[in-house]
Parts: sequence; structure tokens; C-alpha cells
Amino acid sequence: MVNQLTNDHHDTLDRLILYLEEADQLYHSLLDALEREKAALASANLPEFMVASEHKGTILNHLQELERRRMRQASQLGDALGLTDGRVTLRRLARYLEGKDAAKLLSSGEKLAKTLARIRESNRVNRRLINGSLGFVRDSLQMLQNFKRPSPTYHSNGQMTHGTCRGTILAGEI
Repeated sequence: MVNQLTNDHHDTLDRLILYLEEADQLYHSLLDALEREKAALASANLPEFMVASEHKGTILNHLQELERRRMRQASQLGDALGLTDGRVTLRRLARYLEGKDAAKLLSSGEKLAKTLARIRESNRVNRRLINGSLGFVRDSLQMLQNFKRPSPTYHSNGQMTHGTCRGTILAGEI
């Protein structure tokens, strides 16, 4: 079922497409920030990591606001097309639009989806780097704690003391 859009509703569609394109640009900026974050992690450059992380947070805040506006536009367009039941998705909206409008909307959505796939992959790589770094820090701390502990001491009665841990030797001889 294809609907003709009024000028007002066509403006709503144009704003929705504009928001999708703006989101794609912001996600590309986020991808750059993630790459800087990854480079900082790999080189153990904490100040650069913090700058990239802060920049990433700013971009994410902009994306949240943009997503609210995009959802509002999609909802308005869905209402104009008579889509009152269920979620309003780009594919669903496109089914109710004319060919060129549907193609433009779907093209913007597919471009954004490809960018989001790259973001997911970058996040996966960064998560592995962070988990590896945390594992290294935990292992290093454990090694340092082992150096700090005194060696266990066995007393003549068979009692063993090791910090706050206590135990008994089960064999009668050493």
C-alpha cells in the first residue's frame, strides 16, 4: 500500500532522512574515537585514552538526543501513513512510501546499519584489549602480593603459619 505524502509529511520524511544521515556522521566520529581509544590502549597511553574516552562520551550524548528526535520523526511519519499498530521501522515505513522516497529512506538506513556493524566490531576488539589489559594487571598484582607474603613457617608442633591462614602438617616427619 503506497501513500502520497502531503508537503508537511514530506518535510517529516526529509527530516527523518536528515537525522539518519547525521547519525551516520556521528557514528563515524564515534568510530574514530574508538580507534584512538584502541591505539591509546595498545600503547598504554592513559592520558590519550582518557581524552578519547571523553570525546566518545560527548558523541554518545549527541547520539542519544538525535535518536530521540529520529524516533519522534519516524513516529510522526508512521502516524501520517496510518501505521498506528506496532513499532515503526524504516522498512515498514518504506513499504508505505512511493519508490524514490522509499529508496532514499532505505538507502540511508542501510548506510547507517553498515556503520553500526563497524562500531560493533571495533567495540569487540577494544573489549578484548581491555580484558587482556585487566588480566595482565590482575596477574601483576597477584605476583606482587605473593612477593609480599612471608614464606610459611612450620613450628615444632606441626602448626603452620602463613599470614592469617593456619594449618597442621599431617605427616609425623619432615
